Amino acid sequence: MSDNNYLQEIQRDSFDNISELVDQLTPEIVDNLKTMVELGKKPEGEKLSSHELESCMEVVIHWEAKNLPQAQQSGYIAQHCKNKNS
Repeated sequence: MSDNNYLQEIQRDSFDNISELVDQLTPEIVDNLKTMVELGKKPEGEKLSSHELESCMEVVIHWEAKNLPQAQQSGYIAQHCKNKNS
């Protein structure tokens, strides 16, 4: 299924459970959804609506939480050592 078909499913909230949708996603589709979120645009150049943007982010976050180690997930900030002066 293409990225646009998944975007249409996400927009319509046609899935019963986000886990069902996440289970069907490939890493390539997730990468494309992340690019759409980063640019705020669909592959054709059309601007994402706020609902589309929010839905895409939610799906990407759920997919990453299920399939990637924490350090590879979007927004991860590594914990640094305590200040040496302490």
